[in-house]
Amino acid sequence: MQKGKRLLTDAQIHEAGKLWLGGMHLRGLAMRFGVSKYCLHRYMLRAGYRLSPEERRRRDVASRFVKTTVPLTDAEIAGLIERSTRFAIPPELRREWRSWPLVRRVWFVRALRAKLQRPGEMPTRPFSANVTPFDYGSELAHALVALANVGTDSRSARAKIDICSQGVIYRRRLYFWTPKAGYVSDGGWNAETGRPLLTHRIWADAHGGTMPEGCVIRMRDGNPNNLDSANLVFMTKNDVARENHARAIGRKSAEKMRAVLELARAGGLHAELLAKGGGL
Repeated sequence: MQKGKRLLTDAQIHEAGKLWLGGMHLRGLAMRFGVSKYCLHRYMLRAGYRLSPEERRRRDVASRFVKTTVPLTDAEIAGLIERSTRFAIPPELRREWRSWPLVRRVWFVRALRAKLQRPGEMPTRPFSANVTPFDYGSELAHALVALANVGTDSRSARAKIDICSQGVIYRRRLYFWTPKAGYVSDGGWNAETGRPLLTHRIWADAHGGTMPEGCVIRMRDGNPNNLDSANLVFMTKNDVARENHARAIGRKSAEKMRAVLELARAGGLHAELLAKGGGL
């Protein structure tokens, strides 16, 4: 088939459109005119033939594409939360979820997070003044995602916020929390550098230029949420390796000291028992 060649004439498109509005379904029309449903539907839409929302829903219900459901009670939803083992919308709730307002979705997400107590959640320590924390319930985060995705569809979206998303907003851009890397950008991924880190962005804004290769940023006070530029310490990877080595040595020394103290305590108890037992 030649690229761009029309498969139906104008007369056929108008005939199909009238039959469609008259009650005939796309499947039967596609078979009648020898084209796919997608192709025929596209032709008819371009010609101005559209079903009203009420008629489209009526046909979907009649063809069993849409199942009418009774909303779950609060007790049933609480039961779903209690039985949940992963951070996801239960299958029983997915259809009803689409009609929920944001405030009710936020209630469910936070109740689910409190129940699961997942490791690797975003730290709760105080945030610096240059960032704003967000989760799924943040209206500002949703607004920024919608603004970033103007002119895109679900497949080509530049940003997305899921029910498990947590992070901070810096200069009207979202940075998502990851346990291994900290706060990473919502876009701009490439195979060589991955996603830009927020600490690198703040350091570059404060000092100009980009991070030299082989260097990392650490928090001076150890608080990953204190993203003030004055709290960011510039280190080479060699410095980080020496720091990790010193920390490992300190940890092993502490373990040895605990073992020595436990042995000394056990020896003291044994001597005390011998004294009381008259040389047993």
